[in-house]
Amino acid sequence: MILKKFILTLFILMALSGCIFNSGWKSHVPVDLKSFGQPNIIYLVDDTYFVGPGGINNAFVVYNLSDNALKKIQEGGLHYLQSMGSTIKYNNLWISYTNSKNRPNITPREENSDRLQYYNDTRGLFKDWQATPVTDNRWRKNDENHSHSTSCKDTSICSFYGDFVSVPPIFKYDKRLQNQTLADLNFISKIKPEYIQMVNKIIASSGSYYGYGELGFFIIAPSEHKMFLLFRA
Repeated sequence: MILKKFILTLFILMALSGCIFNSGWKSHVPVDLKSFGQPNIIYLVDDTYFVGPGGINNAFVVYNLSDNALKKIQEGGLHYLQSMGSTIKYNNLWISYTNSKNRPNITPREENSDRLQYYNDTRGLFKDWQATPVTDNRWRKNDENHSHSTSCKDTSICSFYGDFVSVPPIFKYDKRLQNQTLADLNFISKIKPEYIQMVNKIIASSGSYYGYGELGFFIIAPSEHKMFLLFRA
Protein backbone atom coordinates (compact mmCIF):
# COMPACT_ATOMS: atom_id res chain seq x y z
CA MET A 1 0.00 0.00 0.00
CA ILE A 2 2.83 2.36 0.87
CA LEU A 3 4.57 1.49 -2.40
CA LYS A 4 1.39 2.26 -4.39
CA LYS A 5 1.06 5.65 -2.67
CA PHE A 6 4.70 6.40 -3.40
CA ILE A 7 4.34 5.50 -7.09
CA LEU A 8 1.18 7.60 -7.39
CA THR A 9 2.85 10.59 -5.75
CA LEU A 10 5.92 10.19 -7.96
CA PHE A 11 3.72 10.03 -11.07
CA ILE A 12 1.93 13.23 -10.08
CA LEU A 13 5.18 15.07 -9.40
CA MET A 14 6.64 13.93 -12.71
CA ALA A 15 3.53 15.03 -14.56
CA LEU A 16 3.60 18.43 -12.94
CA SER A 17 7.28 18.94 -13.74
CA GLY A 18 6.83 18.03 -17.37
CA CYS A 19 8.46 14.60 -17.06
CA ILE A 20 5.29 12.82 -18.17
CA PHE A 21 3.74 14.48 -21.14
CA ASN A 22 0.30 14.10 -22.69
CA SER A 23 0.23 14.59 -26.46
CA GLY A 24 -3.47 15.46 -26.39
CA TRP A 25 -2.41 19.07 -27.07
CA LYS A 26 -2.81 18.33 -30.80
CA SER A 27 -6.56 18.82 -30.44
CA HIS A 28 -6.24 21.95 -28.30
CA VAL A 29 -8.61 24.06 -30.37
CA PRO A 30 -11.36 25.87 -28.43
CA VAL A 31 -14.41 23.60 -28.53
CA ASP A 32 -16.58 26.56 -29.59
CA LEU A 33 -14.60 26.82 -32.82
CA LYS A 34 -14.75 23.06 -33.33
CA SER A 35 -18.54 23.38 -33.46
CA PHE A 36 -18.12 24.88 -36.95
CA GLY A 37 -16.26 21.76 -38.06
CA GLN A 38 -13.09 20.01 -36.95
CA PRO A 39 -10.14 22.18 -38.08
CA ASN A 40 -7.58 20.49 -40.28
CA ILE A 41 -3.92 20.57 -39.35
CA ILE A 42 -2.09 22.31 -42.19
CA TYR A 43 1.37 22.19 -40.69
CA LEU A 44 2.85 20.62 -37.57
CA VAL A 45 6.21 20.54 -35.84
CA ASP A 46 6.13 18.18 -32.88
CA ASP A 47 9.12 18.16 -30.56
CA THR A 48 7.55 16.61 -27.48
CA TYR A 49 8.49 13.69 -25.28
CA PHE A 50 6.18 11.39 -23.34
CA VAL A 51 8.80 11.02 -20.64
CA GLY A 52 11.50 13.63 -20.18
CA PRO A 53 12.47 16.77 -18.28
CA GLY A 54 10.17 19.75 -18.36
CA GLY A 55 11.02 22.77 -20.49
CA ILE A 56 11.83 20.91 -23.72
CA ASN A 57 8.36 19.96 -24.93
CA ASN A 58 7.53 22.27 -27.80
CA ALA A 59 5.05 22.18 -30.64
CA PHE A 60 3.86 24.49 -33.39
CA VAL A 61 0.58 23.79 -35.15
CA VAL A 62 -1.20 25.57 -37.98
CA TYR A 63 -4.92 24.92 -38.47
CA ASN A 64 -7.31 26.09 -41.14
CA LEU A 65 -10.00 28.59 -40.11
CA SER A 66 -13.31 27.51 -41.64
CA ASP A 67 -15.54 30.00 -43.43
CA ASN A 68 -18.28 29.62 -40.82
CA ALA A 69 -15.89 30.18 -37.92
CA LEU A 70 -14.34 33.10 -39.75
CA LYS A 71 -17.76 34.71 -40.26
CA LYS A 72 -18.61 34.32 -36.57
CA ILE A 73 -15.32 35.90 -35.49
CA GLN A 74 -15.65 38.75 -37.96
CA GLU A 75 -19.17 39.47 -36.69
CA GLY A 76 -18.45 39.13 -32.96
CA GLY A 77 -14.79 40.03 -32.78
CA LEU A 78 -13.10 40.07 -29.41
CA HIS A 79 -16.42 40.06 -27.54
CA TYR A 80 -17.33 36.70 -29.08
CA LEU A 81 -14.02 35.13 -28.05
CA GLN A 82 -14.22 36.52 -24.52
CA SER A 83 -17.77 35.24 -24.07
CA MET A 84 -17.26 31.74 -25.52
CA GLY A 85 -18.35 28.92 -23.25
CA SER A 86 -14.81 27.52 -23.12
CA THR A 87 -13.43 30.92 -22.07
CA ILE A 88 -15.96 31.24 -19.26
CA LYS A 89 -15.23 27.66 -18.15
CA TYR A 90 -11.50 28.41 -17.98
CA ASN A 91 -12.08 31.57 -15.94
CA ASN A 92 -14.27 29.65 -13.48
CA LEU A 93 -11.69 26.87 -13.16
CA TRP A 94 -8.98 29.44 -12.49
CA ILE A 95 -11.03 31.08 -9.72
CA SER A 96 -11.83 27.70 -8.17
CA TYR A 97 -8.20 26.54 -8.33
CA THR A 98 -6.90 29.81 -6.87
CA ASN A 99 -9.32 29.57 -3.96
CA SER A 100 -8.42 25.92 -3.43
CA LYS A 101 -4.65 26.38 -3.27
CA ASN A 102 -5.03 29.33 -0.88
CA ARG A 103 -7.18 27.46 1.60
CA PRO A 104 -5.65 27.10 5.07
CA ASN A 105 -3.95 23.89 6.14
CA ILE A 106 -3.69 22.49 2.59
CA THR A 107 -1.11 19.70 2.45
CA PRO A 108 1.60 19.45 -0.24
CA ARG A 109 -0.03 16.28 -1.53
CA GLU A 110 -3.42 17.97 -1.82
CA GLU A 111 -1.84 20.95 -3.53
CA ASN A 112 -0.10 18.71 -6.09
CA SER A 113 -3.27 16.76 -6.71
CA ASP A 114 -5.32 19.94 -7.19
CA ARG A 115 -2.72 21.35 -9.54
CA LEU A 116 -2.68 18.21 -11.69
CA GLN A 117 -6.47 18.19 -11.83
CA TYR A 118 -6.47 21.85 -12.83
CA TYR A 119 -4.06 21.22 -15.70
CA ASN A 120 -6.16 18.29 -16.87
CA ASP A 121 -9.38 20.32 -16.71
CA THR A 122 -7.92 23.30 -18.61
CA ARG A 123 -6.44 21.39 -21.53
CA GLY A 124 -7.66 22.94 -24.75
CA LEU A 125 -9.00 26.02 -22.97
CA PHE A 126 -7.87 29.61 -23.49
CA LYS A 127 -8.72 32.86 -21.76
CA ASP A 128 -7.63 36.49 -21.52
CA TRP A 129 -8.41 36.92 -25.22
CA GLN A 130 -6.92 40.08 -26.66
CA ALA A 131 -6.50 41.75 -30.02
CA THR A 132 -3.08 41.89 -31.62
CA PRO A 133 -0.45 43.23 -31.52
CA VAL A 134 0.70 41.00 -28.66
CA THR A 135 1.69 42.91 -25.53
CA ASP A 136 1.26 40.14 -22.95
CA ASN A 137 4.42 39.67 -20.87
CA ARG A 138 3.56 35.97 -20.51
CA TRP A 139 4.60 35.56 -24.12
CA ARG A 140 8.33 35.44 -23.43
CA LYS A 141 10.04 32.29 -22.26
CA ASN A 142 12.09 33.02 -19.15
CA ASP A 143 14.75 30.43 -18.44
CA GLU A 144 18.34 30.69 -17.26
CA ASN A 145 19.42 28.41 -20.12
CA HIS A 146 18.01 30.80 -22.72
CA SER A 147 19.46 34.07 -23.90
CA HIS A 148 17.89 37.42 -24.52
CA SER A 149 19.83 37.96 -27.72
CA THR A 150 18.90 40.71 -30.16
CA SER A 151 16.85 38.32 -32.28
CA CYS A 152 14.85 37.25 -29.25
CA LYS A 153 14.28 40.56 -27.49
CA ASP A 154 11.15 41.51 -29.38
CA THR A 155 7.84 39.69 -29.26
CA SER A 156 8.44 36.89 -31.74
CA ILE A 157 8.41 33.14 -32.14
CA CYS A 158 12.01 33.17 -30.95
CA SER A 159 11.17 34.92 -27.69
CA PHE A 160 8.24 32.53 -27.15
CA TYR A 161 10.18 29.28 -27.50
CA GLY A 162 13.53 30.74 -26.44
CA ASP A 163 16.99 30.16 -27.85
CA PHE A 164 19.31 27.94 -25.84
CA VAL A 165 22.75 29.34 -25.10
CA SER A 166 23.77 26.38 -22.95
CA VAL A 167 22.74 22.75 -22.65
CA PRO A 168 20.87 22.24 -19.35
CA PRO A 169 22.97 20.09 -16.97
CA ILE A 170 20.01 17.76 -16.36
CA PHE A 171 20.25 16.57 -19.96
CA LYS A 172 23.41 14.59 -19.26
CA TYR A 173 21.32 12.13 -17.23
CA ASP A 174 18.97 11.37 -20.15
CA LYS A 175 20.39 9.09 -22.84
CA ARG A 176 18.17 10.65 -25.51
CA LEU A 177 19.30 14.17 -24.70
CA GLN A 178 22.87 13.89 -23.47
CA ASN A 179 24.33 14.23 -26.99
CA GLN A 180 22.03 17.05 -28.09
CA THR A 181 23.72 20.14 -29.50
CA LEU A 182 22.41 23.68 -29.27
CA ALA A 183 21.30 23.40 -32.89
CA ASP A 184 19.26 20.31 -31.98
CA LEU A 185 17.68 22.00 -28.99
CA ASN A 186 16.59 25.27 -30.55
CA PHE A 187 13.05 24.53 -31.64
CA ILE A 188 12.54 27.49 -33.95
CA SER A 189 15.16 26.12 -36.36
CA LYS A 190 12.72 23.29 -37.09
CA ILE A 191 9.88 25.59 -38.19
CA LYS A 192 9.62 26.63 -41.83
CA PRO A 193 10.81 30.23 -42.26
CA GLU A 194 7.60 31.17 -44.07
CA TYR A 195 5.55 30.36 -40.95
CA ILE A 196 7.99 32.13 -38.66
CA GLN A 197 7.67 35.25 -40.78
CA MET A 198 3.88 34.90 -40.98
CA VAL A 199 3.37 34.57 -37.22
CA ASN A 200 5.85 37.32 -36.39
CA LYS A 201 3.95 39.65 -38.72
CA ILE A 202 0.56 38.61 -37.28
CA ILE A 203 1.50 39.18 -33.64
CA ALA A 204 3.05 42.55 -34.45
CA SER A 205 0.05 43.83 -36.42
CA SER A 206 -3.61 44.56 -35.73
CA GLY A 207 -6.51 42.47 -37.01
CA SER A 208 -5.90 39.14 -35.25
CA TYR A 209 -6.60 37.68 -31.79
CA TYR A 210 -4.76 35.60 -29.23
CA GLY A 211 -5.69 33.74 -26.08
CA TYR A 212 -3.62 32.49 -23.17
CA GLY A 213 -3.54 28.83 -22.10
CA GLU A 214 -1.63 27.12 -19.32
CA LEU A 215 0.91 25.77 -21.81
CA GLY A 216 0.93 28.28 -24.62
CA PHE A 217 -0.93 30.70 -26.83
CA PHE A 218 -3.66 30.26 -29.43
CA ILE A 219 -3.72 32.75 -32.28
CA ILE A 220 -6.57 33.41 -34.70
CA ALA A 221 -5.64 35.26 -37.89
CA PRO A 222 -8.79 36.01 -39.94
CA SER A 223 -6.82 37.63 -42.75
CA GLU A 224 -4.82 34.42 -43.24
CA HIS A 225 -7.80 32.08 -42.68
CA LYS A 226 -5.57 30.30 -40.16
CA MET A 227 -5.23 29.49 -36.48
CA PHE A 228 -1.98 28.77 -34.67
CA LEU A 229 -1.12 26.87 -31.52
CA LEU A 230 2.22 27.74 -29.95
CA PHE A 231 2.86 25.13 -27.28
CA ARG A 232 5.60 24.78 -24.66
CA ALA A 233 5.79 22.66 -21.54
